[in-house]
Amino acid sequence: MTKRRKLQIIGCVIIILFALIHSKDEVSISGNDASRLAVVQALAEQNTFAIENTQFRTVDRLERNGHIYSDKPLPLPLLGALYFKIPHNLFGLSFETHYNLAVYIVTLLFGVIVNPLLFLLMFRLLGALPGKTEAKFLLALAMSLGSWLLSYSVVFNNHTPAALAVAAMLLLVRTFLRHPTKENAGWIGLAAGCAAAADLPTGAVFAVAAMCAVGCESPATRRLTNLAGCAAAGMAVGVAMLALNYAAYGTIMPLYVAGNNGTFSPGIDNKSYLVYSYQCLLGNRGLFSYQPFLLLAIPAAMLFWKKFRNGEKIIFGAAVALIAFYLIFTNEFGGWAYGFRYLIPAIPVLWFEASRLTLSTTRKGVQLLAALLIVVGVITGYIGSYSPFCPAYEGFRTPPGNVAALIPNTFESNLTAWGYENWPDAPWVRYLIERHGAGAGLYMLHLSYFNLKRPDLLARIDAELRRLPSPVTKASEAK
Repeated sequence: MTKRRKLQIIGCVIIILFALIHSKDEVSISGNDASRLAVVQALAEQNTFAIENTQFRTVDRLERNGHIYSDKPLPLPLLGALYFKIPHNLFGLSFETHYNLAVYIVTLLFGVIVNPLLFLLMFRLLGALPGKTEAKFLLALAMSLGSWLLSYSVVFNNHTPAALAVAAMLLLVRTFLRHPTKENAGWIGLAAGCAAAADLPTGAVFAVAAMCAVGCESPATRRLTNLAGCAAAGMAVGVAMLALNYAAYGTIMPLYVAGNNGTFSPGIDNKSYLVYSYQCLLGNRGLFSYQPFLLLAIPAAMLFWKKFRNGEKIIFGAAVALIAFYLIFTNEFGGWAYGFRYLIPAIPVLWFEASRLTLSTTRKGVQLLAALLIVVGVITGYIGSYSPFCPAYEGFRTPPGNVAALIPNTFESNLTAWGYENWPDAPWVRYLIERHGAGAGLYMLHLSYFNLKRPDLLARIDAELRRLPSPVTKASEAK
């Protein structure tokens, strides 16, 4: 067995062990994962897309033709339902009789399939670059363990599968640079279509990038043929999605688009783009503050830009365009969620470029800096896995006086909740609680544990609240 194969196995085992230990067996009250799991139960157990008779209650739903449906795109819940039908039919397992086990089994899909595949794809991508195999292994593993990919791998979500599709597309484009065939062009289009099936904006941005990359990198004699192959593969996925919507709802329009309630609303409530962008990139919910290793993608692009082929430039530009899209056309920081979840699909592209810079240098200072930045990402990624869909400030959606207004920083709130569960009297935990005022800090924890459906921890918090001499102004205002 080659060294590379051994490292691949070791990496996958580490990621899978994390998934087995940390995958959730309960949904939060935020409604995001509940909405998708409701479709899984409805399809697998009841053979319907209507979710009103499931075990899940969620705000991410719409009424149509007298039934309640999830407003989330259907491809991922459909795959989850097909997967869950196996234990349901073979062993009689159901969400009604074995609720927590059923949630856990479906959630494991992300930890034991999506995240290991992300590691393997990045390891394959880095394999084409100069550098030691061990360094490439550590960088690839660090992406899966030191970013929001780890945080969201423990819940049913659409962001990590979208990132997987983007990583596959990056690899396919780099393959196309060497072998610009119609078949490879078709695979690129298929990857873009899969990205759309997981996340519509990501798919739209990378579909344009796919056509541009294929067009720019094809020989003139094969350009039209390659473009046709790329478009046909992507459109096949699109047609399948429209047919699925029609089978489910009687309309080809995704309910998420038809029932949009403000997520894609640029400038709403006089939003400051500068402040919003800062918080989403470098501040309380920041792509780079939570995963600072990604910052190295910026000097990497500047240093290697002239050496990039056009296809590489286009994929990097697509990642930047996706980030810009979400900064301009959203307004609520991703809702109740850790960090800024909408930007997760851009992580593989940025990580690859940051790794390219790290592998290209022999300067110990740069390598040490990269290692320290990765360690920060491992810490924030792990803390995020405690509660990916955690209570958080949602901008204009958070009513004045709501306790969520006191939670602009999801890393701090998750760290406090995790710390209080394990070491309630530790000085650093008490500091995090009391820096908001004792009452306010405890109410924040109350909301976190209510969201996680943890009555044992709620009882502990309520006991502390009863011991307060009088309600704290800040806390009472936050009720």
